[in-house]
Parts: sequence; structure tokens; C-alpha cells
Amino acid sequence: MTGELTARPEALVPVAVAAYEQAWRTERMPMRLGHVVLAIAEDEARGLLAATAETRASDALRTACDVVHPVMRSVLLTQGYLPDTANRLRSLASGIMRDTLNETETTPESLSGFRTLTRRA
Repeated sequence: MTGELTARPEALVPVAVAAYEQAWRTERMPMRLGHVVLAIAEDEARGLLAATAETRASDALRTACDVVHPVMRSVLLTQGYLPDTANRLRSLASGIMRDTLNETETTPESLSGFRTLTRRA
């Protein structure tokens, strides 16, 4: 995997959970409970992905997202949230995750190009 950005899916669980946090804030749901729900979901998802190997960053993020979705739904339902709420949060979080995945799959600029840009500033 030379020259390719790699990561373990477990390490990218916080990115997937952050999408749910943003969705939670967008829905103006109480953040005190939100932090608890998000922490539980992150811990469970990390545990499920603990033994995963390093892979392309975009694939690792996709795997993390695929695991966080059902974990988050389960935690929400266990905490007494309605299925409609879980579905709405998933929809919002999925859009955020899709944008993040698109950015992850974009080839970064070369280091020499970065140096040229920083010299101009």
C-alpha cells in the first residue's frame, strides 16, 4: 500500500460517531444525554472493530460507519428513543459520512505543491 493513506477501522470510529453528534446537534436534541449515548456507541463500535487490520483509509472509514450505524440504533432504542428518531439521526449522519468519505477518497495534493503554496502566503 505504498503512498496510500491507511488506517484501522477502529481508529476511525470517532469520525463516524462525530457524524451522529453533528446530526444530534442539528436536531437540537439535549447534548447532556447525547454525550452519554455517543460515548456508549463509540465504545461498543470500537470493541467490535478491535481486531480489524489496517486498510485504505476510505475503506476503513466505510467499515467504521457500517458498524456505527446499527450500534447507534441499538443504543438509541435501548435508551427509549423512538425508531423514527433513530432513522432521522441515521439519515442525517449518513449524509455527513458520505461527504467525509468523498473527501477521504480525494487524492491529496503533493508535498511540493503544498510547499509552493505556503511560500506564497
